[in-house]
Amino acid sequence: MSSSQELLHRFARVSNYDHWSFEAIQKHKTASCMPRAAVLVSFIFKSGTWKILLTIRSAKLRTEPNTVSFPGGMAEEGESEVETALREANEEIGLERHQITVIGNMPPIINRSGKLVCPVVGLITDQNFDPKPNEEVDKVFYLPAERFLSSVDHSIKYPVMLGNVDYAVHFFYDTIDASEETVTTYGLTAHLAICASIVVCNKLPEFEIHPKFNSLSINDPYIWLRTIAKNFNDIIGPQTNVSKL
Repeated sequence: MSSSQELLHRFARVSNYDHWSFEAIQKHKTASCMPRAAVLVSFIFKSGTWKILLTIRSAKLRTEPNTVSFPGGMAEEGESEVETALREANEEIGLERHQITVIGNMPPIINRSGKLVCPVVGLITDQNFDPKPNEEVDKVFYLPAERFLSSVDHSIKYPVMLGNVDYAVHFFYDTIDASEETVTTYGLTAHLAICASIVVCNKLPEFEIHPKFNSLSINDPYIWLRTIAKNFNDIIGPQTNVSKL
């Protein structure tokens, strides 16, 4: 099983702050005008395996109630993507800054409401971390990272169109904790969980990530993520001062 240090090295290979930070996004003609948000994709080593932290949003929320998501939210004036993700995680689940180590980021993604979401990846270093959900969160739970690379209880819907862009939407169906509650992780959350788990587990999923990439015959996890990143750059348009991947 990979150590924390190994994960740091892996994310160093695929994280590119020069391209994927709020500051860099400002140089994209299209994306610079979009509302910005950040989420925290966090992992913790439990029971001999890396697990990913997820939340179920409160039924009382106006947007996306009862859905599985990562802690996160809209950026405040002057915040970086890391500052936004950590602040939101502290507010939503009580995660303190000293309890997590940020190890990288991943390509931003445009959600269905037109917000540009920057994923920040971190390792929860405090094994005694006890989530304290606020009123926006109904539940905090963990799933193994390898779950998001497995074809078991997984489905895909393609194409799903957002404007002129075709998306592949993944669905994962799981039963959690002693209550045997069934949860469905899908959409943006599933996409980010897949991408992060590729790096954490150092292997590709058992299913197609996106049908349009099938002909590429890619068998390297890092090239997969670079391809996804380039696809993001192609969607949001050229940068004026930063070279493409």
